Amino acid sequence: GLRVRLGEIHDRELRDPHAAVDSYAAALSGDPNNKVALAALEKFLDDAAVRAAAAEVLEPIYVARHDWPRLARIWEIELEAAAEPAGRLRLTWQVARLYEEQLEDFEGAMRWYAKLFREVPADPGIRDQLHRLASVLDNWGQLAEVYQDHLDDNPGDAPEIRDIALAAAAIYDRRTGDVERGQKAYRRALQ
Repeated sequence: GLRVRLGEIHDRELRDPHAAVDSYAAALSGDPNNKVALAALEKFLDDAAVRAAAAEVLEPIYVARHDWPRLARIWEIELEAAAEPAGRLRLTWQVARLYEEQLEDFEGAMRWYAKLFREVPADPGIRDQLHRLASVLDNWGQLAEVYQDHLDDNPGDAPEIRDIALAAAAIYDRRTGDVERGQKAYRRALQ
């Protein structure tokens, strides 16, 4: 209770959000169900100055509670703050899997796997996930756009370009009926 009160004083009276987050974190370490401390930290998720610190405190609580929608938000916030490419990639994978497996939001999962694809287009596992989700959602047009954007943004001849161009061509040809774009993608694969 004292830690919560101290957090309120730091927040409202002293206007020190960093100290407030620390006090609320200390309160939650003693009582992870303290509603006042939880609500205060959740409010700080909207404050860019302390968003990452509040997310770090809330993450294990949301994991323990299986509060998947809030955990997705926490990981998205952590992703915004992450500078290291490997850490960003790991978090993006986590969010994509969370949307698919826990939230069963396949459209959200497809958006996140598309983000992964933009980061690591050479990974065939990511492309497999995108194809599987496009099939589940019957949303081949979105997948074709993801591939087409990559092809348009990468004029070179990286090893994965041929595979991506062939995949886009097959989608245009067999799934969306866009013959003109299919031909263009087949020509790109032949180059």
